[in-house]
Amino acid sequence: MGSRLYSEEVFTSRSLSGGLVVGDSIYFLADYTLYRAPRGIARFPDGGRARRLFESVCLYRYDRAADRLDQLAVLLEELPPGLSVATSYFEVDDDVVRFVFASGRGTREDPDAWYAAAWNTATGTVEPVTGETKTGLLGRFTYDGEERLRIGDVTRAVSGVAFDAWRLPSPLDYVAKSDRAYADDLVALRGDQPYRNAIIDAIAQGRIDADPAAIIRRIDERIASRDGVDRDAYELFSRETRERLVALSR
Repeated sequence: MGSRLYSEEVFTSRSLSGGLVVGDSIYFLADYTLYRAPRGIARFPDGGRARRLFESVCLYRYDRAADRLDQLAVLLEELPPGLSVATSYFEVDDDVVRFVFASGRGTREDPDAWYAAAWNTATGTVEPVTGETKTGLLGRFTYDGEERLRIGDVTRAVSGVAFDAWRLPSPLDYVAKSDRAYADDLVALRGDQPYRNAIIDAIAQGRIDADPAAIIRRIDERIASRDGVDRDAYELFSRETRERLVALSR
C-alpha cells in the first residue's frame, strides 16, 4: 500500500545561493533534495507531504578559469524548516572564506536561526563559526559589493557543469525500472525534468539500453496524434527532453 501512495519517479529540488568572487573562483551554497511525490489519498487534505529520500546543503567552489566545480564540504544532511541558502552572506579575510545562511525561522538578531562556518583555503577545511564572530557576520550581512554575485549570476555560471561534478546522488539511484520503462517515462514526460535528464545521461553512458532516435520518433508521433491545446502543451513540455535526445543521437 505504501508504495502506491508515492510516485515511482523521484523528483528533485535544488536551490543556489548568491556567490562570492575570490580571484577566479566563485564560492556559493546549494541545497539539494530528492523526494517521491504524494499521490492518490496521500495528497489529501492539502496536497500531502513528499517522502524525502536525500537532503543536503553543500559548499561549492567554481573555478571559472578551469571550468571546474568542486564540492568543498557537506554542511547539513537534513533541511530544517525555514532553511534558505538564498538568504546568505559571504566574506573573505586572507585565506578564510566565511559565510552564513538562514537555517531556521528568525531574524538576524536571532543567531540560533542561522548556520555559519568558515572555509580555510590554505588547509582545505571547514570549521563552524559561533559566538561574536557569528554575530559579526550577521551584522555585516549585505548583498552589495562588486565581489558579490546574485543567484542568477551563479546559476548562469554553473549552467554548463555536468551533473557528476556536483557529487550528489542521481534520482535514478532510488528508482528500479526496466530500460523500456525508462524510455516510456521520457515519452510520457513522467517525473520532472531532472529525472528525465538523468535517464538521458544514463542512456549516453550506456547504463540504460535505449535508442534516442526511436524515442524521438515516439515523441513526434505523440505530438502529431494530438490537437489544439493538448498538442501545444505536450510539445512545449517535451521540448527540452527532445532537444537533449537529438543532441545525443548526433
